[in-house]
Amino acid sequence: MSLKSFAQSAMVKVGAVFKRFPVSVICCAIFTLLCIAEVHYDHILNLRDYLWTFWLFGIGAVLSLALDNWRESCENKKLTTGVSIGAYLIHIIITIILYNLKSTSITSALALVSIATAIVLALYCLPYLKKKNDMPFWHFSFQSGIAVGIALTFTATLCGGLEFILFAFNELFRIHLSDKLFVDIFFLNAFFVFPVLFMAYIPTGADKCLETLPPGKKIGDKLVHYVIIPLLFVYLFVLYLYIISIVVHWELPNGKISWLVSAAMAVVLLLVFRLYPAGVSEESSFEKKLLKILPFLMLPLLILMSVGIVRRISDYGWTVLRAYLLLFNLWCYAVCFYVIKTRAHRIIWIPVSFGLLFLVVSVLPINLSYGVERWMHHQVASVVENAGITKLPMNEDEYNNWRNSLDENDRENTSSRLIYMQKMYNRSSYADLVEPDVNLWFWDDKAGVDVSMPNPFDEAYLRMNYKGVYTGAIQCSSMMNLAYDDMVDVTVNQKTGAISFGTPSDRGIPSYHFTIERKLIDDNQSEDNQAAFVKVSTEPADLYINMLSLRYFNISTQRHELSISGVLCIH
Repeated sequence: MSLKSFAQSAMVKVGAVFKRFPVSVICCAIFTLLCIAEVHYDHILNLRDYLWTFWLFGIGAVLSLALDNWRESCENKKLTTGVSIGAYLIHIIITIILYNLKSTSITSALALVSIATAIVLALYCLPYLKKKNDMPFWHFSFQSGIAVGIALTFTATLCGGLEFILFAFNELFRIHLSDKLFVDIFFLNAFFVFPVLFMAYIPTGADKCLETLPPGKKIGDKLVHYVIIPLLFVYLFVLYLYIISIVVHWELPNGKISWLVSAAMAVVLLLVFRLYPAGVSEESSFEKKLLKILPFLMLPLLILMSVGIVRRISDYGWTVLRAYLLLFNLWCYAVCFYVIKTRAHRIIWIPVSFGLLFLVVSVLPINLSYGVERWMHHQVASVVENAGITKLPMNEDEYNNWRNSLDENDRENTSSRLIYMQKMYNRSSYADLVEPDVNLWFWDDKAGVDVSMPNPFDEAYLRMNYKGVYTGAIQCSSMMNLAYDDMVDVTVNQKTGAISFGTPSDRGIPSYHFTIERKLIDDNQSEDNQAAFVKVSTEPADLYINMLSLRYFNISTQRHELSISGVLCIH
């Protein structure tokens, strides 16, 4: 195919997207414009706005894409119309809930993630649930994967090329171009060009219902045969050696074995999908034999994973992660037995079962996360009851006295569980036991420094020494759960003089934003030694700050002749 014909074909496909998936295109366009507007008009969106706009337009684009794709394959138009209306109404209701959400927790986050996962899986699975075999599903999924690769390659090339041109223009002609232009190009490509190109290459018409087997050379390509499969067997060999090692030494497995086995299971599932045509083929082949033995090879490793998870739960108790990991382990058992029984002839039910299980245990009122919260609350309440505490909830002094009266093991367990509930849920999860404004962290234990924390908990104070004159707001991001010696990224906006405190970007730790107003303690002092407290109010106002590590800092900027040093302490 010549370059001209390829370009013409691509333009036809892109043009058809606007007719085929109009709602998805509109959602992508609106979300892109909102992201660009946020770049040019700082802080028009707060944390809650980011959440509901992403859900309404970002997840809404995927939902519309899944429904439109299903509508093309379903002959019962009344059914598709009714389901689509119901799905859109539920989507809008969730958006309204997010808009009015006052606080977030791991429970609500998992519910949203499970719904989003179900929507993505519906895009691939919904049109093919009633098919006699999974070959149409396999073809559609495989071609959609190729569409992702094409869209990603084109978008990355376009984005990188445009930004490099801007960079060259800026360097050669000494014309200062705002850094925001580079961000605009990235958002435009990531949130609009990429999804539109992906939708353009999604199979359509007869290509969505192919039931023929692909040519033999495509069933197991060189990458699968000569790279993935050998690496998988070497990896499985290492895991089996570990099984032999723990049996010989008669010891329990390492807790990290769960993640290592999960990685092996993920590769096995990908191979089951990739080699599906060989599994349903009447011809005997290496791939067909491989599909038969892989589930049997995984069963001993899944038992090892179960032992590792049970050991962690026995040693340290339940957490949300351990609960979901155990559930995933049980699901893997079911998948292995299912593949053995069906000989990998109906693979569509593997992702469908995963999506349904994840959805059921996450969105119902009595869900897995809620169960972990109740278990932790019961453990702490039992310790409180055994200590003879009758006056509840405890204030700061009562909590400290009770904590100090416990033995080391109980003190560590109860403190860690309360802090976990504070971080993962919210302070109301233990409000009947400990008052919400009580500081659960003991700074003298963690940093060797005794710091009295201010009340209430949604305010913070920053002690600073000023040199010169500084005017303007200070923007601060919380450093969540950092070790005492961790570094903090600090930036100064040269135009507004705004100072930003933030965590290092490679830590993946969420940040909350605050507006800080300086209030001088003594206006009569010289500017060189002038001390000040600043009051921090959260955005939104009811956002709870769980913990911020004690931090010494120093900031300076020649533009504003500012030098700040002291201790940053937010509770």
